[in-house]
Amino acid sequence: MRELEKNLQNNSIYQAKTFLPFIKKISFLGETKKNGYFLNVNANSNIIISGWKIHLSPLLTDYFNVLRAVNKICWNRKINYKFIDTLEGYRLFTGKNIPPSQFGKIITIYPNNKKEFNDLLNIFYNLFHSIKGIMVPSDHIFKNSSIINYRYGGINPIIKITEANDIESFIFNGNGELVKDERKPYFILPEGIKLPLEYDNKEISKKLIFKGKGNNKIIEIKRIIRRIATGNIYLGIVDGKEVIIKEAKYGALNSKQSLQGAACLLKKNEKKVLKKIHINNLPKYIDEFEINNDYFIVESKIDGINLRKFSSELSLMKPGNSIDHIQDIKRIKRVFNNLKKLGDAIHRSGYIIGDVSPDNFVVNSNDEVFLIDCETVHPVTEKKSFLNLETEMFIKNIKSDVSGYEKDNYKLGMSMFWILTQKNKEIQNNFEMIKYYLNLLSKKYSLLSNVNAMIINLIESKIKTKVTEKKSLTEIKNIVKKQLINKSQIQNEFLTTQYVKSDLSFINGISGIIFYLNYKKILNVTDKQKWSQFILKRYSKDLTGSGLFFGKMGIALTLSRLGVSFEQNKPLLDLLYKLNSLQQIHLSIPADLANGTAGLLIGFNLLVKTSDYPSFSYIRKRLIHSLIKYHETDENGIEYGKLGILNCVYFLNKRDNLFKKIYKQEFFDDLKYEVEKLIRRNIQNKTFLGIPEYQDKNIIYPNLMTGGAGAILYCLFCNDLGISQSTLLKQYDVPFMVNNGISYGIAGFILPLLLGLKYNKFHDIKIVKKILKRWEKYIQENFIENDGYWGWSSDQGLNIHDDIGSGNVGILMMLDIMSEVMNDEGKRSTN
Repeated sequence: MRELEKNLQNNSIYQAKTFLPFIKKISFLGETKKNGYFLNVNANSNIIISGWKIHLSPLLTDYFNVLRAVNKICWNRKINYKFIDTLEGYRLFTGKNIPPSQFGKIITIYPNNKKEFNDLLNIFYNLFHSIKGIMVPSDHIFKNSSIINYRYGGINPIIKITEANDIESFIFNGNGELVKDERKPYFILPEGIKLPLEYDNKEISKKLIFKGKGNNKIIEIKRIIRRIATGNIYLGIVDGKEVIIKEAKYGALNSKQSLQGAACLLKKNEKKVLKKIHINNLPKYIDEFEINNDYFIVESKIDGINLRKFSSELSLMKPGNSIDHIQDIKRIKRVFNNLKKLGDAIHRSGYIIGDVSPDNFVVNSNDEVFLIDCETVHPVTEKKSFLNLETEMFIKNIKSDVSGYEKDNYKLGMSMFWILTQKNKEIQNNFEMIKYYLNLLSKKYSLLSNVNAMIINLIESKIKTKVTEKKSLTEIKNIVKKQLINKSQIQNEFLTTQYVKSDLSFINGISGIIFYLNYKKILNVTDKQKWSQFILKRYSKDLTGSGLFFGKMGIALTLSRLGVSFEQNKPLLDLLYKLNSLQQIHLSIPADLANGTAGLLIGFNLLVKTSDYPSFSYIRKRLIHSLIKYHETDENGIEYGKLGILNCVYFLNKRDNLFKKIYKQEFFDDLKYEVEKLIRRNIQNKTFLGIPEYQDKNIIYPNLMTGGAGAILYCLFCNDLGISQSTLLKQYDVPFMVNNGISYGIAGFILPLLLGLKYNKFHDIKIVKKILKRWEKYIQENFIENDGYWGWSSDQGLNIHDDIGSGNVGILMMLDIMSEVMNDEGKRSTN
C-alpha cells in the first residue's frame, strides 16, 4: 500500500438512507445483517472459504419480483445470499464510480456445493430467462441470459494483512494451493478449477471482429484503452485506420427516470449529435453495433491527451521561475482560448454541451482542443432527463436560475480553474477561495493575469457567493481544540482517513488523535481508561500490520501512554509474538519507517521509557542487525524509503544506547550516497526542486513523506552537503500545496522550517520567518467550515478529518510549534 496511490472515500460512504420501497413487502426468512450497501440474509451458518457464486442483475423494474423469488428459493434450500437494499447502492453498482470488477452485482447467492450451484442456475433460468438484465464484467453468462451471471471466488476467504497494511484475500485453487482471490474486470478461473457445465464452455468466444449495423463497416477491436464500469473504451480498426469504440452496458446508469439505464441512451444520443452537428473539433461518426443488448458506437480517433493529463504535466507547482514556466503559461493561454472558442461554436449551433469536465476534452500537439465525449450534447430546447448527467465537481455552487448556455460557461470556467489548481473539490467551489488561489498564481506568474480574468468572467455572475470572516491563528487553534475535546467525550465520533483498513492507526487513525490529546494533558484518568478500553476492544490482530505508522506498534505506543500495562497491551504482545516467529524462520521485514524495522526501533525506544515496561533488548538487537543487513530500498521518502531510514538512524544514534553500541557509520554509507546524489541532482538554477519518491521515476513531490521537505529535514539535521540554505529554501517558492496535512500537505511541507528554527539550524532566521509568515496566512485562508465543523480539507479534497496524517490534529501540532518559534517562546535546544 502506498498512500498517494489510494483513492480515498468519505467516511460516510455507507450511510445510504433511501431504502428501496419494495423491501418492506418482503418477509426475509433467516438472519439478516446490514453489510455496507448490502443486506445479508443467512439461512445457514456454513463457513465456506470459496466456491461458485451466482449474481443476478435485474433492472429496477424487475428487481422486486426477482428478489421475492430468490428469498423464497434460498430459504427453502437453506442457502445464504445478499442483495443491495438502497437506491444509493443500486445506483453505485450500476454507475461509473464502481470498480468494473464489482459492476452489476445486485444479488449474490452462495450455493453450498457444486450440485446446488447447477440446480440453482437452471431454476433461475427457468424463472428469469426472458428478463433482460445487466451483464457482470467479472462473470460468465449462463445460457446467454444477461440477468444470470456466475464466477468462482472467495465466499469467506482467508484474510491476511501485509506489512504494507494491504488487506489480501486468499482461497485454495483446484490444486490445493493457497492463492490470492483475484478480482478482475473479466472472467477468470483459479488454476485447477473448471467450468462445471460442459455446454457452457462453448459460450466463451474470443471473436473480436464485428459488422456495423449502421454503415456495414467491418470493425475489429484491438485493445482496451480505458476500463469503465458502465462501458469500456476500445481502440479498433476500420478500413485500415485506427478508430475509437465506446461501449454502453445495458442497464448501466439506472434510475427512476431511466429504468433500463441511461448509458445506452446517452451513447445513442452521441451518435445522433455527431451525425447532425457540423463542427470540426468533434469526432466523426463511423458506425454502431450491439452485443447482448450492450451498445457500441464507433468514432474517428483524435490524437492528443485529455485536459486532466494536460493539467498534470504543467510545471506551475515547480519551485522558482524558468523557461518551463513561460512555455507552459503560453500553452495554457492557447488551450484555454481554444476551449472557449469550441464552447462558443457549439452554442452558436444551438446546442448545449451538458457534461463539461477536463476528462471530456483532448488537446493535440498544436494546442487545438476537441470535445471527445458528446453523449450529453443536445439542442437547447431538448429536456430529456437522462441528458442531465453532469460532473458534480464542476457544477457545484452554481445559481439555480442560469440558462443552459450559462451553465456550460460556468463549467468551462470551473474546469479551467481545476486545470490550474486541482482545488475545486477541496474548496467546494467557494468564490472567495477561487479568487484567492487565482491571485496566488498571478503573484507568482504575472503572465497568467489574463487567463485568471477569463475564468472569473466565466463564473462570477453565475456563482453563489458567501463571505466568511477569517479567523486568527489563536482563534483557529481554540476552535479545533474545543472540537477535539468535545469528540473525546463521545467514542466513535472522530473522522479518520481510510488509507488502511483499521481506523486505529497512529498516523491516520484514532490512536494518534488520542496520543496527542493525552500529550497535551486534555484527557483525565477516566478518559484514559475509557479510550484504552475502546482501542483494545476495537483492535483486530488480523486486520492490523506491524508498523509504527499504520500498525500494532503505533497502537501499542498510544496504549502505553494511556497507562495500559505491558501484560495487557495486546497489540504489543501480538507484535512481539510475530517478531519472534519471524526470527525463528529467518524472515526479514521491510526496513522502512512507516511499516518496517526503522519505525519499530523508534517505537521500542519510546516504549522502554514507559514505567514497568521491559527493555526488549533481545528483539531490539535482532531488529538493529536486521536494519543493518536489509536496508536496501528503491524508494527515497521518509515514510517509505531511504530518508526515513537515515533519519531513524540519526535519531537512534542520539537517543538509543543499545543502538550506539552496535552502530558504525559505514553501515549506512550506501543509503547516504544515494540520497545525497539525488539531492544534488535535483538542484537547478540554485533552486532545490525536491526528490522523486521512487528510484526509477522522476516524479518529484514537495511534501514531507515522499519528497523535498523530507530531504530538507535530512540536510538540516543529518548532513548539509555543503548546499547553501538559500538554495534549499527556494523549494518554498511555489504558489500553493496540493493538500493540507502533515503527511502530504502544507503542514508537513513547512515542518522542516519550524524544526530548524526550534533547534537553531538556520543561519538567517529572518528569511525563514518571512517564508513561514506567508504560509501561515495560507493555512488561515484554508481553514473552512463544513456542516458546522471547522478545519482543513483532508487529502484528495475530502471533508475535514481529525487524524495526524491528513487531518486537524497534525495541523494543530504544527501550529503549536509555529506559535513557539515565531513568538520566540521558551528556550530552544541545540540537541
